Amino acid sequence: MKVAIQSPYVDNNGYLTMHSQDLFIIRDHGRTATLVEYENYINREEDKRRGAKLDEDEEKNTQQDKLNIKPALIEWCYDESNYHFFFKTKNGFHPMNMTGPVLTKVLPWNLKKKNTHYPEGFPENVQLEPGYILDLRILQLNRLFSPAEESTENKPPLEFIRDTEITGLKDLFPDSRVKHGIEFPPVSITNQAIAPIEENLYIISYVNPLRARDNHSFYPYHIHYISAEQLDQLSSGSAEFDLLADRDLELDDLHINTTEGIHEIIREKGRKEVVKRMNRAAAQVLARYFRDTGVQVGAINPKDINVEVPKQNKLQSESVDSSRLDAKEKNDGTICMVANLRSFL
Repeated sequence: MKVAIQSPYVDNNGYLTMHSQDLFIIRDHGRTATLVEYENYINREEDKRRGAKLDEDEEKNTQQDKLNIKPALIEWCYDESNYHFFFKTKNGFHPMNMTGPVLTKVLPWNLKKKNTHYPEGFPENVQLEPGYILDLRILQLNRLFSPAEESTENKPPLEFIRDTEITGLKDLFPDSRVKHGIEFPPVSITNQAIAPIEENLYIISYVNPLRARDNHSFYPYHIHYISAEQLDQLSSGSAEFDLLADRDLELDDLHINTTEGIHEIIREKGRKEVVKRMNRAAAQVLARYFRDTGVQVGAINPKDINVEVPKQNKLQSESVDSSRLDAKEKNDGTICMVANLRSFL
C-alpha cells in the first residue's frame, strides 16, 4: 500500500532508506493515525553530543525545527563504555512490566524517582509522564517475498554494512556494576496497568537502524521520549490520516496498481489526486487490518509492496510534464511500521 512521504523507501541501488523507519501511530480514540517520520522521533544532535557514531543521512529534516519538537534522549547504549540506563529499579534491575512486549505501558511506578536515572544535563523543561513504550528493534522488516527473478538479473548482490556488536559493558564508575536481571512491580500498583494513560511515547530503536545484524546479539540502541503534546503537533496536514472516511469503499477502487492508471488520473485530475487516493487507501489499510482487528504492532517491508511509478519517457510520450512531479509525488512508499494505541483494554 502506497503513501506519499518526502523521499522513497528504497533508493535506486535497492537499499532501504531512513524513511523505511517511519512509524504510523493509530491514536487511542481510533479516528486518525499519525505518521511520525524517523527524523521526528530521534534526536540526532543529542545522540552526537552523547558520543554516538551515527550513519550520515543525506536528507536534512526541517519539521523538527519548524515545530520546535526535540525528542528527549533518556537512555542509550552506544558501545562497551558509553551507556546510560534510565529504566532501572532501586536494585539496579530492569522492570518486568517492560520486559518482553513490543508495545506496552510505562506506568507511574516506572517513573518513580527510585526507579529512574536521569542522564546528566537532562533538559529541566522536559517532564516525563506515563505513556507507551514501543520497541522498534523487534520490528525488523523481514522479507515476506523473495526477490523477483527479473529484478535481480544482471545485478550484483547488495553488500550491507554490519552493525557493531556489543559483547560486554565496562563499569563507568568504580563503585558500580552493570546488573543483569529483572524486578517485579509490587502487587499494589496492578491497577496502574489497566488505568487510562496519555499518548506519551517512549521509542526504543537501533542507533543505526539500516545496518545488518544477527538476531542473537546485542547492538547499540537508544530511547527517545515524545510527549502527547508533541505527537499532536505532528498530527497536522499530510501527517494525519483519517480512518473514518471511505469505510464502505472497496480498496481496489481507491488503490492504483498500474502505471496506466496513474497516467489516467494525472491527465484527468492532476498529480495531487494520485497522492490523495494512495493516502486514502493507506488509511483504510490501517483502519481495517490493524485498528479493527486489534493488531498492536506490525511491519511491512517496502520491497514486498511494489507499485509501478510513471517513468519519465512514458510521461513525456503522453504529454504529461514529469518535471512538475516533485520527489514526494514520484516516490511514494509503503506502510512500514505501525503501532496501534487503540488495541489496549
